[in-house]
Order: sequence, then structure tokens, then C-alpha cells
Amino acid sequence: MIDKFLKWLTPTRYPVTAITDSTIDLIMETAKETHPKEMLGILRTEKASKINAEQYTEDPTDRIIVGFNIPPDLMTSSTKAVFSSKNMPINNRNVGVVHSHPNGVIRPSNEDVNSGFSTGSIHIIAGHPYGEDDWKAFESNGNETALRVIPHSQIEYNPAEKFEQYESDFYSES
Repeated sequence: MIDKFLKWLTPTRYPVTAITDSTIDLIMETAKETHPKEMLGILRTEKASKINAEQYTEDPTDRIIVGFNIPPDLMTSSTKAVFSSKNMPINNRNVGVVHSHPNGVIRPSNEDVNSGFSTGSIHIIAGHPYGEDDWKAFESNGNETALRVIPHSQIEYNPAEKFEQYESDFYSES
């Protein structure tokens, strides 16, 4: 479940239409490693036009999920994941949350919809046993939505390079 601390996400809704296969793999791997506790991460995107992925979207300004970051002060249990928003950067690359449901239920709980789903444009839930198809994407109202899975090898995105900028945003003094 997502706690009310997620209100920090940029309120603007950016159209998110796709996710890279490597991001899905990393989500599932992280969820397996944290099981039986929940995992939670902040979804990171880039505009399709910035990573030469326009062929995967209808509009070059659509966003593609290219990764996620785990907040430094994340606390988890088998039913909840919370963190403080005071250290989080606010930028237009953060568009929602990914979290796991160790019980295997791949749909938002009432708490998910009433707290964290009210911000951001898209949310992903990964369910146990965290296989390649054990995830779904949801809009902020809790309705399921489709994301196109695209091969990371077909876009121009270097996560290490982008992480340096994100890390700088993440840990800079405000």
C-alpha cells in the first residue's frame, strides 16, 4: 500500500504510454529481493523525442518509463511502504509510483487509491511471484491502463548518465 506521503509528486499529468523491458525486469527483480516486504519506487520517465523513441508513441512529447528510484528513507512491511517526501526532488520526470503486493493481488487497494494514487499520472503494481506478466499499470483513479513494453535496446538512453543528474537532484540542498 502507498501512504499519504506521496503528495509531493508533480501534479501535472504527463501522458505515459510505454515502459522499457529493462525497467520491468528491474521492478520484478527488486520485488523478489524485498519479498515478503513491499517494495516502492518513484517512476522516472523521459520524453519519447529525447530518447529517439517516437516510433513507439503517438506523440513525441509522450513519456516513456525508463527506470525508477527507491527513496533513501523508505520503510516497508508486508502490507505497507512509506517514506518522507522532504528529500524528494520535484521534477517532471517523476510521474508516479511502482510498488509490490507480496500477497499477489495485482490491483490497487482502497488505501492505494485514496492516498498515493491521487498524485502522478501512472502507477504500477507488481504481484507475487513476480513473473514477467505479474504486473499491471493503473491511472490515478485506480482504473487499469495499458503500457506498451518496448525494448531498451531500441532507444537512446544511458541510465548511468541520467542517474548522475537524478542523484544530484535527489540529494541537493533545498
